[in-house]
Amino acid sequence: MNKTDIDKSLDELDPVKMLLFFLAFVAISLFIIFIFIVPSVKEYKSVKMDYKRQEMSTNHTQQDLNSKQKRLKSVLQKNEHTINALSNQFDKDKFLLHVKKFFKKASLSKSSAKLDNQNYNIYELNVTSMLDSPSSFYKFLDSLSSYENIIKADFPITMKANGRVIDSTFNIKVYNEK
Repeated sequence: MNKTDIDKSLDELDPVKMLLFFLAFVAISLFIIFIFIVPSVKEYKSVKMDYKRQEMSTNHTQQDLNSKQKRLKSVLQKNEHTINALSNQFDKDKFLLHVKKFFKKASLSKSSAKLDNQNYNIYELNVTSMLDSPSSFYKFLDSLSSYENIIKADFPITMKANGRVIDSTFNIKVYNEK
């Protein structure tokens, strides 16, 4: 290699030009950062705030759901007999056996046609009976709550003294699931 072939480009380096190019590079870099990155950070913070709000709302809704599910479970357990009784078919003979535990004599006749409701069928029947005392009638009414069907004693309830017995006539409604 000749001494004339040595690269002398570094000798001609101008520090002022280098400083200007460096400052231009830094200015352009900062400009790009502020144009592209800073708005993205602001958008990220906004999305993060929305996410936290939605998460709080979801947690609140989940707590409401859990409490309502707990309450529903409690109501279902408390009313399990009644809910199961809706699905039982009414058996006239079984009911008459149940009635005869409380009355000396009882008969059952159809009072009116089946009444329709959107959730269940209602059968209306007329009960004619003889009983010893009004207390046996009240015991019968209490026993309806534990009977295998949902039965409601309905008005009018007629009781007439006939010697040592009381003749009674009343209506009942039997509820069944559709």
